[in-house]
Amino acid sequence: MIRARLVAAFGLWLMLEAPLPAATRFFPMAQISVVQYGGYVNDVFTATFPFRQINFQIDLENGRGFYDGQEGIIAVPIKDLSEEQIDKGSKTHLGAPLCHLFVGPGFKLLTSGKPIDKAKLRFSKGLNHAGEESQSSCFVCTVRREGANLELCLYGAEPEPALTTRFANVLAENPTSFECKLTAANANRALAVTLFGKYEATLPFAIDRAGLGPADDLMTARFGVSPRRDLQGPTSAATTPRGAPGASVGSQLQFDIERTGYWPNGDSLPKAPGILWKRPSDDEADQFVPGTPVVDRGIIYFGDNRSRLHAVKAGDGKDKWVRTYKGRMLAAPAIAEDAAFLVTSDDVKCVSLDSGEVRWSREVPSAFGSAPPLVVGEAVFVAGGDGFYAFKRADGKPIWNHNALADRPVVTPSFATQYAAESAGTTRTSGSASDGSLLFEELYDQCRVVALDCRDGKQHWSYSARGWLTANPALSGNSVLFGGLDLYLHCVDRQTGKVLWKSPTAAEVDAAPAVANGCVYFTARNSRVHCIDLETGKRIWMYRMDPAVEGMGSVCAPLVSDKAVILGSTNGFLFALDALTGEFKWGLSLANHCQITSVGLATDGKRLFAATRGIRFAQNTGAVFAVGDP
Repeated sequence: MIRARLVAAFGLWLMLEAPLPAATRFFPMAQISVVQYGGYVNDVFTATFPFRQINFQIDLENGRGFYDGQEGIIAVPIKDLSEEQIDKGSKTHLGAPLCHLFVGPGFKLLTSGKPIDKAKLRFSKGLNHAGEESQSSCFVCTVRREGANLELCLYGAEPEPALTTRFANVLAENPTSFECKLTAANANRALAVTLFGKYEATLPFAIDRAGLGPADDLMTARFGVSPRRDLQGPTSAATTPRGAPGASVGSQLQFDIERTGYWPNGDSLPKAPGILWKRPSDDEADQFVPGTPVVDRGIIYFGDNRSRLHAVKAGDGKDKWVRTYKGRMLAAPAIAEDAAFLVTSDDVKCVSLDSGEVRWSREVPSAFGSAPPLVVGEAVFVAGGDGFYAFKRADGKPIWNHNALADRPVVTPSFATQYAAESAGTTRTSGSASDGSLLFEELYDQCRVVALDCRDGKQHWSYSARGWLTANPALSGNSVLFGGLDLYLHCVDRQTGKVLWKSPTAAEVDAAPAVANGCVYFTARNSRVHCIDLETGKRIWMYRMDPAVEGMGSVCAPLVSDKAVILGSTNGFLFALDALTGEFKWGLSLANHCQITSVGLATDGKRLFAATRGIRFAQNTGAVFAVGDP
């Protein structure tokens, strides 16, 4: 039976069409994956063993990785590796620092044809693709000179190398300072390490399937992890502050300017829901892609790919009005008093809630129209392709603009912004949040979050991650929370941007987190839902989704009440978990072959509203659903 598999090495994953036929069939990892997963496992290693034989900075961009469908090997060299450095350091007893080498539990490096004695190895525990602990062997590798020869030394737990092997002279076709490739070594596989295109050492290894856990049958598996706490709730007393300074009256994405996703009146939310209505009907759905909805005083507002803004009655799904403007609008609008604020692919608009009539419109250079606007006090903040803009809410007069290209990161092999930005000289943003004084903006293809002063747009700080950031941040107290493609959920200080903690996620995080009552809730791309402690970043519970039903994660932020966490999945499945224990409460499939694409779910307190589109991103069939109890 053909089925989807999660492919992991130190938490590595890749979606394949079918299981690999043999454990010895290896694949090289994409460079961005080496940066993500190599960075994560190196963090674990260096934190676990701060006192190693040699400490040095690594260069993830020149690292190499391989996987076989379940486990893998990653090698990351020293930063600024040079022949002069090797020549000088190789004459010392320990040798010149070369790289860190991480070997998954499914493999054993061999010396004299036998696995290295476990007593000579260092092991570090990280998260595997299932979000559970997995133990990998870790080495500090050096180059040492023995007479006229160079040898590769792998240091484990002891002062002397656990393995040494001689470098042979070679002539590489395309010489680089550090290269790894897979070769055959008798009946086993081997890793060949080449330096400067001149020297090569071979490290044979054996396949050890006994080192792996049981097969992960993702088609049928579903389990809940027992909560760390008792049912009295989180030990942390931290709560989400309400009514931040400068907050606007109205409705916005994830309910407030802090983007918490917290709905305080959870008792009235659906408990055994069904589909109440759908817009448009099946025969009108072709080539229709709805944007993220927002509901305000009984009316749902959402844009679409046909440049229309819809005002729909929440009770029965009938139109109040529909207006056509210039530019497509898939971002959620922001509602403040009697106006809706829209970001399109061309501009930002203020329109009347009564009729949709445009009150003012301002062009935004190189706008992508994918990041929702944020209304804070008397200002409207929007993102363009070159940075961020603030306009007066009343008349659209410019207040300030901030150039996000001036200090953008340098493009490198592992940071290829051309895959995210549409053209040179632009950047793409993911979304924003605010505490009323500072504006926190995620720059998707710059892998960073910046904090700007709401009054003048001046940058207070910038925080860089190792991977693209795909959703808006969420705020709680002094914490700014966000995830991305670097296998962490980050928590940084609101005032300084300094790291408070980083919680490993084992897979990419595509949706914004939600925060309530001292807990942070988020989904990862390996079909896991996490609840972690806001104060420490430690796991409280984890729920394992069934990919056959619930999909492989979510691009939709959770909606959280005091009792439930409600999620929309990539398989069109809407479901709720108990907020304290992670136990499954209810589930509802909205449509076949669709994914829930809302950036955040909307609610009027009784019903839930979500947008969907075809399961393949280019498939332009979608709808907005209303869900509630009969």
